[in-house]
Amino acid sequence: VIKRIHHHRVGRLTPGSPQRMALTQLEGVHEDEQAHKKHARAHHSVQVLLSSQYEMNFHAFIEILKVVHIVPIKTLGIFEEEHAVTTDFSSEEYGVALEAFKVGSKGMTTLQFPTFKLALHYILTSGLRLLEHRKVVLDEELVSVRRTLSHLALVSKDPIADLKDCLSSRFDTVYQTFVFFDMQGDWKVTKAEVRTMIKRLNFPLTTTDVEEALKDVFISSVDGEINAPEICKRLKW
Repeated sequence: VIKRIHHHRVGRLTPGSPQRMALTQLEGVHEDEQAHKKHARAHHSVQVLLSSQYEMNFHAFIEILKVVHIVPIKTLGIFEEEHAVTTDFSSEEYGVALEAFKVGSKGMTTLQFPTFKLALHYILTSGLRLLEHRKVVLDEELVSVRRTLSHLALVSKDPIADLKDCLSSRFDTVYQTFVFFDMQGDWKVTKAEVRTMIKRLNFPLTTTDVEEALKDVFISSVDGEINAPEICKRLKW
């Protein structure tokens, strides 16, 4: 309305007249109102911006931890392209980060600055202890796996000859060896019986070495059993 008055009537208003002075006053009030509204919108935008800077969801939390190398990343595919890099969701660190977000957010979907610090404190204290404990457990499991593999590996070049050498160091004759193997006293021995008794003797042979030797010993067996003459023939020294 003021613009219409200005365009259509200002030319007919005499400078210094009451009408011209009233119009000038109305224009000043209108400009003040517009400036106040503009300032209010700017202030609201600043508040929203500050609010977004001090609030983050779980995805933003993980992205920050990836930047500081707390949560690892992994590459999908052969080439390490930017779009092929993703979060390593199977890592122990990701699990700690998830637990830290739960502790910090206290059931909420976002973190604010104080709760963000609480989540970081959890990672650097309880999370670190959890990761160290998990590392000890994994190291023990790795040692156990290596020990098992070492027993399964074939070490001997001639397992049957090494088995004979070990038996001859314990028994005077191969017949004494058969009596030792014959757990049931039926003058027959099975592969399971021989395997069990060899294990009790604690020979420096791996499990694979023993199995390879027993293949030669029981090579003529059909039902998994051999008699005294047969085993004495196979193991004589």
